[in-house]
Amino acid sequence: MKRILCSWIGGGDWFATGARGQKTEPGAIARTIEDADYAGIDEIRLLNNYPDRKASAFRKWVRTRTKAHVVCEDVALDSPTDFRGVYDVTNALIQRIESDTDEEHELIFLCSPGTYVMSSVWIILAHTKYPARLIEASKEAGVVEIEVPFDISVDYLIDRADRARRDVSGGLRVDAPEFNDIIHDCRPMRNAVARAQRIAPRGISVLIEGASGTGKELFATAIHRQSRRHERPLITVNCGSIPEGLLETELFGSETEDPLAGTTKRKRGRFEQANHSTLFLDEVSELPPNIQVRLLRTIEDGEFTRVGGTRSIKADIRYISATNRKLNEEVAAGRFRADLFYRLAEDVISLPTLRNRQDDVSLIIRHLLPRLVEKLGYDTKQLSAGALNVLKKYPFPGNVRELSNVLVRALVHSERNSITKSDIENALSIAPMPDDAMNLLDTPLNENFRLNEHLDTITRHFIERARDESGNNLGKASELLGFTNYQTLSSRIKKLGIDW
Repeated sequence: MKRILCSWIGGGDWFATGARGQKTEPGAIARTIEDADYAGIDEIRLLNNYPDRKASAFRKWVRTRTKAHVVCEDVALDSPTDFRGVYDVTNALIQRIESDTDEEHELIFLCSPGTYVMSSVWIILAHTKYPARLIEASKEAGVVEIEVPFDISVDYLIDRADRARRDVSGGLRVDAPEFNDIIHDCRPMRNAVARAQRIAPRGISVLIEGASGTGKELFATAIHRQSRRHERPLITVNCGSIPEGLLETELFGSETEDPLAGTTKRKRGRFEQANHSTLFLDEVSELPPNIQVRLLRTIEDGEFTRVGGTRSIKADIRYISATNRKLNEEVAAGRFRADLFYRLAEDVISLPTLRNRQDDVSLIIRHLLPRLVEKLGYDTKQLSAGALNVLKKYPFPGNVRELSNVLVRALVHSERNSITKSDIENALSIAPMPDDAMNLLDTPLNENFRLNEHLDTITRHFIERARDESGNNLGKASELLGFTNYQTLSSRIKKLGIDW
């Protein structure tokens, strides 16, 4: 596994080079690369914020003491204790490393050089976005691994940020416990949660639209919990899972007379169960036309009759509906009643897919992984940096549900306590193939976007197809791909690490 050491260049490190006219004790960087455990480090990435010193000079000095590949960068900071500035520079460095490094690797953050803010940022990044080993180096203790005496929780950091945002969001309870199960920090999900919180106490009907696995039921549950009806249970019915012949009885209940016994057998339906509470109609777009008519009448009249019954029953119900389709398009196509749509969609919440929530993938994994480890009966399992990097790049057409399944497969089949890049790749290999073209074209242009990665994905896809169609014949595969010689294909195969 490739080991990559990252650090700021501190004052002590510069003094150690003799650059300030007086050579002193070795600095933290020199102590680290001369330590027996770290002498074999593969790559060193250093940041220099001293305006009167050039990173190239320090790189030249370091290269006399190590065989590692050394990269030193000059960066400009308004202040070495400006948290935002230090974070942005440090985060950008690690993003470049993750983007440029295809092989499995371990990040090592040296926290000793620089200001307390620089050390704090290394610690936060290691405990949140980029799992890494934290070390410090000193004359007294040598090079030692740091065990931070408290757990920096991603949820805590988000909570602190949300508390600050609350002051400018009209008093919204961004930290409302009812929404704690919705793990998020990206802007689209923050907007969706804020919209749901405004809707929740108002009692209006709401339609939640989103692909399978995006969290529609979580939103429905959270809205109900924050509503005035929260003391009664949320009643849920999956409109697509109940056979059409049974759906009317399931929703409205039934009455059956026994003429011999002179009795009537009554069954309560979901509408009766949801009286004075909330009815969640999942997959509402699957309702057949006759049920759409009855549902519309029930909403308009506030009452219904059981199947086979004659007595009207009051229905004081708040409606939440969900669909993985665009319901207005279903209306336009004549498959869903327009009048029912307007009754169910007094407001609409649209949920983003996971591929449009790339900033949330690490957070969701940190939330899911410990729970899955416990559920499967393991003592401890962790993701390597390479494994996390693969997960962050995958589009997950099945959204959070697919992410959870991939983690389960990787946990079960991993032979070590650390889940490796290959473990994740094997877990992904049996997943349904996503529509690559659609996923690539829909990829958001944010700070995580790398055009070369998507070009590599397309290249890998067609090379693997050519391999399979040619029966692993290099010459024939080259012809299928339009290469003039097989050497070009061999070079691409080696670069992308494709099995042949």
